Amino acid sequence: MGVSKRNNFLLVLIVFVTLLILVTLTLIGMMIINEKTIVVPDEVENINDAVGMADPGDIILVKDKGAPYEENVTISTKAIKLIGVGKDQPTLDGANVLGDGIIIENTTGVRVNNFKIQNYAIGVRLDSSDKNIIKENIINDNSLEGIFLNSSDKNRIDGNTVNDNMRHGYISSDSNSNIIVGNYIRGNILDEGIHVIRSFRSIIKKNTVNSNGSVGIEIDSSNFNKVIRNDVNNNTVNGIFINESNFSRVNRNFVNMNTENGILLDANSKINNIFFNQAFNNGDGNVSFDILDEDDNHFKGNKCGTSDPLGLCH
Repeated sequence: MGVSKRNNFLLVLIVFVTLLILVTLTLIGMMIINEKTIVVPDEVENINDAVGMADPGDIILVKDKGAPYEENVTISTKAIKLIGVGKDQPTLDGANVLGDGIIIENTTGVRVNNFKIQNYAIGVRLDSSDKNIIKENIINDNSLEGIFLNSSDKNRIDGNTVNDNMRHGYISSDSNSNIIVGNYIRGNILDEGIHVIRSFRSIIKKNTVNSNGSVGIEIDSSNFNKVIRNDVNNNTVNGIFINESNFSRVNRNFVNMNTENGILLDANSKINNIFFNQAFNNGDGNVSFDILDEDDNHFKGNKCGTSDPLGLCH
């Protein structure tokens, strides 16, 4: 009798699991069927109108129409995919009067891919928005920032070209666990190429950060970040600056020919690991160095020409 009850229980369990799988697959299928594609300008003239028509999960394809799209695009519907298509990237142009270009606010799962975004105040701005992807865009000539994240977590900023913006290339404030990878950030005029403020556990990896008007990469009042395998060269102040930040890793970066220090850790930055970097021809060797440590941090395997204190170069 005990064996029979056990077999009946197993049979009921198998039936229940099978039904659960079938219901799940049905729901996924319904989501796929309900997903629609909107084409701009073929079906809708403006990008922002298409965004207003879209439901969660919809795809908006934007064609290059020759002339720029002169509009602000605000996305607050989750999981929209906004994708530029065609031989040339579609251009969003703020004509220096239209505020911010693409604003993603209070949402999640949005993807913005393959646009040229120029002549706005901020090219792309994320406010209180998590798990979004900004990928393979050209974000140039904006009067403030290229990309700005405010209170936005777990986003991926991937493969963008962010050049010649008046202030920062990329800046985040109170935004945690973001991935900034494979971007080309150059010639941003007044401020840092990448500036992370009060933002924990971000990964800054395989970016090229050259010839910016201040520091190349600055980690500011932010703990547990990783700065890995970046090329950081010819920036007007320091290459990499760890400012009032602890428990971060700065590993395997190439940091050369920055005007002041190559890698600087200020007096309020502690227990950071600075491992296997190459830093040469930074600073003057008297008051600025390839590597300058003003507090208690850990160094291993760095190749450099000058350091303070002595002995950080191998």
